[in-house]
Amino acid sequence: MHGFNIFGFEVNTYYTEVLAKYMAGLKFEDLPKEAVEQAKLITLRILGGALEASGTAPAAAAERIAWDISTQGTATSWVSGKRMSASAAAFVNGTAGGILDWADSGYTGSCDAALVAAAAAIAEETGVSGREYLTALVGAYECWQRIALCVDDPAREKDPARGSSNPGSPIFAAALAAGKMLGLRAEKLNQDMGMCVLFHKQFTNLQQATLSDGGHFEDGWCAQGGVQAAECIKDEAINNMTDCLDLPYSYLEPQNDAPAVEWLNRDLGGRWFISERLTKRWPAHQWLQRPLDIAYKLVKDNGIDVGKIASITVGPAAAYHMDCRSEGWDTIAAASSSLPYCMAVSLLGKVPGIDWYVEENRRDPAVIALAGKIRGDGNAVGTETLAARFLDGRARELPACTVTITMEDGAACCGSCGEPLDGAACVQETFRRQAETVLGAEKAGKLSELVMDMEHATDLKSLGGLLARA
Repeated sequence: MHGFNIFGFEVNTYYTEVLAKYMAGLKFEDLPKEAVEQAKLITLRILGGALEASGTAPAAAAERIAWDISTQGTATSWVSGKRMSASAAAFVNGTAGGILDWADSGYTGSCDAALVAAAAAIAEETGVSGREYLTALVGAYECWQRIALCVDDPAREKDPARGSSNPGSPIFAAALAAGKMLGLRAEKLNQDMGMCVLFHKQFTNLQQATLSDGGHFEDGWCAQGGVQAAECIKDEAINNMTDCLDLPYSYLEPQNDAPAVEWLNRDLGGRWFISERLTKRWPAHQWLQRPLDIAYKLVKDNGIDVGKIASITVGPAAAYHMDCRSEGWDTIAAASSSLPYCMAVSLLGKVPGIDWYVEENRRDPAVIALAGKIRGDGNAVGTETLAARFLDGRARELPACTVTITMEDGAACCGSCGEPLDGAACVQETFRRQAETVLGAEKAGKLSELVMDMEHATDLKSLGGLLARA
C-alpha cells in the first residue's frame, strides 16, 4: 500500500517497495560465492586506497573537518586511526577511499568508496558479524546499480554537458547497507531511500568540467549522508517519506527526462551486478585501463627503450580523456583521467598508486615530455558509447582499442591485447603494499586475513584495533 502524498498523484508502481523488501529479506545464504568474494575485494580495494591516500591534502582536510565535528565515537578513521562517530568516520574514509581512483568500476561508475566507508563504520559501531556485513554490502550494491542504471542507462542517449547523477547516487548504497546492519525492516528501508533523495547532491557536471580534487568529497558526503539517513530512520524521527522511486517527480524525473525504470527491479536475486565489474590494474579512470595495459605489454615484450619513443597513437581514444598539459597536471583528478599522463608515468616506471600522483611527478618534465608524444588517432569515441559497449559485454571485456608505438628510427609495434589479469590476486597484492606502508607488515597481514575470511568473523568491532596507529 502506497504512502501519503498531498498532490494526489496516482501511483501504480512498487519499485521502491520491492527494493526495500529485497534488502530486508536478503540472507547470507542467498548470496552466490562470487558475489561474496567480490564484496571482500571491494572492501580491500577501498580500505587500501584510503590508507595509501591518507597523506594527501583532501584526506587530511576531511580528517580535520570530521574531527571538528566528532571527537568521540566507536568507528575508526582510516586516515589517522582515531576514533570518531560512524557518520564522521564514513565521511573521512569515503573521501580518502576514492582519491587515487583505485575503485573498480560497475556499469555506471563506482559506488564503492561511499558504500564500504559507510558499511564499515556501522559494522564497527554495532559489532555485526562478517556475514551480516557482507550481506548488507552485496544487497546495497545490487539496489544501487539498478537505481543508477535507471537514471543513467548508458544505452540511452543524453546530453553529456548536463553531467551525471551518478556521483550522488552512491548515497543509496551507503544508506541501504547502513540500514540493513541497523536492523531496519522493509518499510523503514523504504523511508531510508526517501531520506537519500533529500540528501542527494545536485545533478551537475561541475566536478567533471573542472577536474577538481573537491570531487573526492562527494564520496565522503555520500557515505556520511547514507549513514545519517539510516540513523534518522532508526531513531523514528521520520514519518511518510516513502515511495521515492514511484512518486512522480520525487527522484527519477529530475535526474533524467526519460528514466529507464525497467532496470529498477530487473532480475533481483537472479543477476548479481557485483560480479560483473571491471577490476583495475591501474589507479586511473576505467576507460584508460585497456590502452594502459596494451602499452605496458608492448614495452615489456619488445624491450622498448622508452627514451627513444617518437610517438604513441591510441585508437580509438576515449573522448575527454586525452588532456595533455605543457605545465603539468594541477590536480589528482585531472591526472587520473588523462591517458597521456597515466601512460607516461606507467612507462617511466612510477609505482602505481600515490607515486603516480604526487605533485613532483605531475610536474615532472620527463613525464610531460613523454605525455606530449601520446595522441589519439582522430577517431575519438564518446564515453556514452564506451559505457553502452561495456554494459553489452557484461563488463567482461572493455571496448577494443589499438596502441601503436613508433620509435625514433621509424620502427613500430602495434598491439590490441594487454596482459591477462587475475583480479583477486591483483587486489590482494596491491592492498598488502598499501597497508604495510601505513600499518606495518603484521597489522596489514592480519587485516587482509580478516577481510578475506570475513564470513567467519563474529564481531567487526575488531577492525578498530587493526587500523589504530602505533
